[in-house]
Amino acid sequence: GTMTCLAMTAGTTLCISLALYPSAQLLYRLFSSDDAVVAQGVQMMHYLVPVYMTYICIEIFSGALRGCGDVRVPTIITVFAVCIMRIVWLAVALPFKHKISVVEFSYPLTWIPATVLFAIYYAKGGWMQRCIAAQNATPQGWLRRYWRDQGDHLNCPKRSIVRMDENSITSNKASPPGAADMSRVSAMGLPVARPVPMPTARSMTHWVK
Repeated sequence: GTMTCLAMTAGTTLCISLALYPSAQLLYRLFSSDDAVVAQGVQMMHYLVPVYMTYICIEIFSGALRGCGDVRVPTIITVFAVCIMRIVWLAVALPFKHKISVVEFSYPLTWIPATVLFAIYYAKGGWMQRCIAAQNATPQGWLRRYWRDQGDHLNCPKRSIVRMDENSITSNKASPPGAADMSRVSAMGLPVARPVPMPTARSMTHWVK
């Protein structure tokens, strides 16, 4: 999912960049007829368009991590590697060279380190295991695991997602859960006076990948 999204974004960014670079002057002419303004805009676009590819990983990786519930580390990387580093660069470099090129350089200067940090954390940070553990710790996560196990007992496809409802309980073939599990079911308002039975095939919906 994430790699597919990254590939799609990279392809789209490449196509847009190839279209913007040669048509920069024409596009700026739509907004201004001043030659100095157009020249400066073209220079900025020609500088930033080739390096914009380094920015896409920041958005894709951070979005995937935040969507899985890992918010803290992406926020820290963004704040320090993008915001603070850029402000420090401008505060230090601009007094020595008061040109627009110094401001332009602040973008790839911060995008590249942030991309590297996000890629390392995405690959080696162990965020997936923490997110799964956090989800499984909730009552809803435990119930999903329990129903999944019941689906496996029915020989459902391994990659199926099984949806069941409480009203579908009509059989007593499933082995009962333990005392701790029954207390969890009771806390969720489900009946526990009898073993949690198997649902009927009619009550299940399968999405097989």
